[in-house]
Amino acid sequence: MKSVSILGVFVSYQHHGICEQDVRFRSNWAISPFLFTLILCLLSAIAVAETEKTDASAEKPVQLLDNLPPLDPAHEKQLTKQRLLYTLAQKAFKAKQSEKFASLSNRLKDYPLYPYLEYQRLTSNLKALDSKTMVAFDKQFADNPLPQRLRQKWLSHLARSKRWNSFLTHFPQSSNSTVLNCQRLWALHKTGRTQQALFQVKDLWMVGKSQPKQCDQIFNAWIKSSQFDEKYAWQRFWLALERGKRSLARYLIRHIKTPTLKKSAQTALSLHRLPQRLAKTQLSPKQPGYDKTVHITLRRLIRKDAASAMKQWQKLSPTLTSSRDSQAKLKQQLGLYLLRSFNTNAGQWLDLLDRNFQDPELNSWRLRFYLSQQDWPSMQRLFTKLSAEELKKNSWGYWKARTLAQMGDNKSADKLFNQLAQKRSFYGFLSADRLSLNYQLNDNSQAVEKPMVDRLSTLSALSRARELSYHGQPINARREWWRAGLNLSKPEHHVAALIANRWGLHNLAIRSAISGGQWDNLELRFPTPYGNHISANAKRFSLEEPWIYAVSRQESAFAVDVRSHAGAVGLMQLMPATAKQTARKINVKYRGSFQLKKPEYNVRLGSAYLSQMHKRFNNNRIFATAAYNAGPHRVDLWLKQRGQLPLDAWVETIPFNETRNYVQNVLSFAVIYSDLMGKPMKFMRSNELALLNRP
Repeated sequence: MKSVSILGVFVSYQHHGICEQDVRFRSNWAISPFLFTLILCLLSAIAVAETEKTDASAEKPVQLLDNLPPLDPAHEKQLTKQRLLYTLAQKAFKAKQSEKFASLSNRLKDYPLYPYLEYQRLTSNLKALDSKTMVAFDKQFADNPLPQRLRQKWLSHLARSKRWNSFLTHFPQSSNSTVLNCQRLWALHKTGRTQQALFQVKDLWMVGKSQPKQCDQIFNAWIKSSQFDEKYAWQRFWLALERGKRSLARYLIRHIKTPTLKKSAQTALSLHRLPQRLAKTQLSPKQPGYDKTVHITLRRLIRKDAASAMKQWQKLSPTLTSSRDSQAKLKQQLGLYLLRSFNTNAGQWLDLLDRNFQDPELNSWRLRFYLSQQDWPSMQRLFTKLSAEELKKNSWGYWKARTLAQMGDNKSADKLFNQLAQKRSFYGFLSADRLSLNYQLNDNSQAVEKPMVDRLSTLSALSRARELSYHGQPINARREWWRAGLNLSKPEHHVAALIANRWGLHNLAIRSAISGGQWDNLELRFPTPYGNHISANAKRFSLEEPWIYAVSRQESAFAVDVRSHAGAVGLMQLMPATAKQTARKINVKYRGSFQLKKPEYNVRLGSAYLSQMHKRFNNNRIFATAAYNAGPHRVDLWLKQRGQLPLDAWVETIPFNETRNYVQNVLSFAVIYSDLMGKPMKFMRSNELALLNRP
């Protein structure tokens, strides 16, 4: 086993979803809830710290991408013909030329996408679909996602047609679709099994968000029945309020009949809207929902006025009887907001919240708070409080070395810097610059076995993904690839990455490389697609190619169709409003966000906007990169507040975890791309180094 760098691990979706975002905040991987969940599940299974070596074999290994077995010319020629026929079949389908579509489909039974043609045929006439056909489709295409999708469409059709007995007959044993589950309960109700249906409503009801309209009928039947009790409305009310769903909470109050419960709920709802009224609101620890009201209101107040929230917490905390875990979470949130706002009283208040330095997240923000004050003695004391596990992190090691240097112990500092400089990471590159050492990229391409390459190259799911990508269906391609990946071993993921790279499926290659533990395989993890577009725009806007590649790699991992939760689109994840404004400035026509899925257009506008940020912030890539992610106005504010700090400390004190990680990754990726492209490797330029080394 060997240790590997975790630089560049995909940013998990929580840091995109929990921030208060404006139009410049972007979530890099929000393709769809289904795909997003699948990505998280896939990445959570990866062993970040260590990776397994490929087993040895008598077969001669394939080590480089260029050394994959050559494609079979006859097969590729046949594939070209089939692709043309498939395109013609799609046109016939759209034109509703059923006979022509059927004829073309019959000629494509050996083509990887034949299942999709059958799926189209069956979904175009759901009325004619019967159980026998559904079972046959299930059996024939069991290795891809289509049977499940077809069944869901058919069930929805049966529900719309009110064919409740058929719906129940063909409902799967379980489903993660809320719509279908609500329709199943309504089907039970309509077919005379009312008590059985109502008994199961609670699980669908008890969530803190509004459920789909398909649930309304069974919910209304449940509410009118003897099985419903106001306690269910009371419990769901708090779930809704905790998630900030005030409209739902207001609706639920209607179903709370007990006067004391209704009054408490109304008070909590009012405080949720205006948490600053907490200080003037008379609350009794004896009233129902007291602890929840205080907790939820304080969490709201923290976001608006952390200092005021702290005072209220000091006043009210002795009256709270909630669990230790709940109170710990509240104290952590208080501490984080006080520290993130760099409130001058944060240090002394933190002694009340976490006197024994037990919370690692608060410890990280203590460090940033002390950095903002340039309080090196407090930094030194902090290091004596940390656990051995925390001190192993690159960030802690770097700042311990910086603290030692500031306190005059240069010998110990240089020893730590030298250890860090051996790593491929933001802090490793910073340390190398401080000691004038070469960067250590630790590139290592492990061997794979030819039989495995041959076997996976013909795996039907991967072949379908390739063809779906060719025909402009990237979401379906990812679904196929990820579904196949659930059954692959780490060595097989490595091979899948090699295959995807050869096929030009760079986004899938990156993800398969990570799933295969290939953290040190830089050629796989950092491909260079769309070179003509990036090179041309680097020259057009006087930018460095590795920087553009680094931004694109961090933003989308080269998935041209990615759309974030916030609405950012394409390779360089441009917000439509930003793209429109940028297009106007460089005299390029902008017709709509659909254009942003075209690599040539996206890279041009993304490079133009990056160039604008570069110029705005005096050719400083660090500030420009932060502005590209968080917006220039935020960077202006951070510079106004902490612009006097050394550049490494300024980056470390960026209040948003997402933007800080983003800046660190982009700068590090730029070094890697410089090496891969044979360009001089400079982590920081002279003007940036001047800000790094200032007192």
